[in-house]
Amino acid sequence: MEDPDKISIQSEEVDTIIGEAGRMIPHFNHTRVIRAFSGVRPLLKSQKLDSREISRGFQIIDHQNGMYSIVGGKLTTFRLMAEKMVDTIMNDFNLKRACETAEKPLDGQEELSGYPLNKRLADMKNIICECELVNRTDVERIIQETGTRHVGDISHRTRLGMGPCQGGFCTFRALGVMHDLDILTAQQSVQSLREFLQRRFRGIRFALWGDQLREEQLVEYIYLGILAMERNK
Repeated sequence: MEDPDKISIQSEEVDTIIGEAGRMIPHFNHTRVIRAFSGVRPLLKSQKLDSREISRGFQIIDHQNGMYSIVGGKLTTFRLMAEKMVDTIMNDFNLKRACETAEKPLDGQEELSGYPLNKRLADMKNIICECELVNRTDVERIIQETGTRHVGDISHRTRLGMGPCQGGFCTFRALGVMHDLDILTAQQSVQSLREFLQRRFRGIRFALWGDQLREEQLVEYIYLGILAMERNK
C-alpha cells in the first residue's frame, strides 16, 4: 500500500469475502449485509511472505521523550492493547492506578443483566435510535460529559447510527437534542446531518441489495422528499 491514509473499499473484495463466508456458513449468502468497511492493519515485521502467517500479536515501542507507538494486534485485542499501552505509560511516569476496563461495564450496559419490562417501556418513550436502543438520556449524558458538537462522537460511545438504518432515523433526532441544548444552530445541524450520513454511505454503498437497498431507498425518500435536504445546501 503506497499511502495508508488513502484506503478504499473494493467491490471485488466484498464479493470475495461474502463468497468465501458462504462456503463455510449456511445461508450466509442470503443474510442481510448492512455495510462494508476497510482499514489498515499494521502487522509486525516478518520474513514470511504470506500475510496470513504473520503474527497478529502486538508490540509497544518506546521512542523516548514521551513518544510511544503500538504496532500489530487486531479488533478482538484492542482493549488489551490499550491496557498494556496505558500500563507502560503509567509505569514510566511513576503513576499507580489499576486498570478497570476489563471488569467495568461499557456505558449503558449496567442494567442489562436485569432489565425489567416497565423500565424498557419507559425508555422507549425517549428513544433516539431504535436499532441500538439509544435513548435521549444517553445522548444528553455524552454531550454533557464531552461537550461534543459531533454526532460521530455520540455514535462511537453508544452505537447510534450503526444499526440497519445506518443513521437514517436517529441522526436528525440526536441533532435535535443538540439543538434543544443550544449546542448547534439550525444551519449547523443541517450541515452536521449531511456530513454524518455521507460518512455512513461510504460503507453502505457496497451493500445495496435486498433489504438494505430497500432501507436506503426509504431513507433517501425521507431526506430528499420530505426534509428536502437537497434544497438546504
